[in-house]
Amino acid sequence: MFALPQVLAALTPAFTGEWLPCAAAAHHPGLPEAAVFAWGMLEVRLAPGPFEVDVLGCVLQPHGGVGSSFPALERARATLDAAARRQLPQAWFEWDQRGDPERPLVWWGVDPATGNLPPLHPDAEEGFLHALLRAGGPADPRVLRAASTIRAAARGHGRILGVGWLRSRGIERARVFVEVGRGALRAFLGAVGWPGDLDLAETWWDRAIPPWEPGFLQLELGPDVCPYLGLEPRQTRQGFGNRVHHERWLASLVDAGLAHPARCAALLAWSSPFETGAGPILRSFHTKLVTDGNAITAAKAYLGFTTRPGA
Repeated sequence: MFALPQVLAALTPAFTGEWLPCAAAAHHPGLPEAAVFAWGMLEVRLAPGPFEVDVLGCVLQPHGGVGSSFPALERARATLDAAARRQLPQAWFEWDQRGDPERPLVWWGVDPATGNLPPLHPDAEEGFLHALLRAGGPADPRVLRAASTIRAAARGHGRILGVGWLRSRGIERARVFVEVGRGALRAFLGAVGWPGDLDLAETWWDRAIPPWEPGFLQLELGPDVCPYLGLEPRQTRQGFGNRVHHERWLASLVDAGLAHPARCAALLAWSSPFETGAGPILRSFHTKLVTDGNAITAAKAYLGFTTRPGA
């Protein structure tokens, strides 16, 4: 486990060129000094323009975990107490650069397979998903119904990985994270009633996701499934995986005017271990395309880091 401020400070020499503004992330006022995180990420935009950096940290088995704590984690544990005390493999905390430092977003990792936990019966899975959404505050029954629709579709085309609320941003929506097979995007989005341009989503999905891998979606739920859609390839691994695919994918973002060439070049370099006096920090990255249903509105990069060997 590590503390985000310390690891980000150790990474400061790596924040050069396009990533120079990332050095300020170590001083985000909301980051706890507690050493409780297994992974971290910085979220940045790939397009030219203002540079904002959001910080994310992952806590393994957050319910009743051991070690240090911090107020947002204690509130998260209280939420899990209200959600039938089911053990979760992980929780992600996200501190927006301009958000309330005391109220990060919380994304619950709900897929048992990611934590070697036994699978839930389908009925229990739905009940637990609803319990988590209710535990975050009053939940519109229509949001719960939309979540059930996504859960049912995911069982046929993929699996639900996470869920959380956007309330810390003043937005009364839930967000659901889903893994979907590369060839199942259109069928899945059709099954959940996503109100966007399926051709647009499928075109960019086929560019982003290698034929041999699944991909990841983020959907938002209000009274219905919202037009927002996030499309994500897998996180790169140490050793980089298929570099040719990543180069082609980032080049397509540049060609479409969605990314700055220098930022993409810097992203490709964020893949090798960064040596520090305390040992190596392993680095990886992934990207996300955001659509409002009719057009691509943003391309983002996530600079991952961990001190866990083999991660």
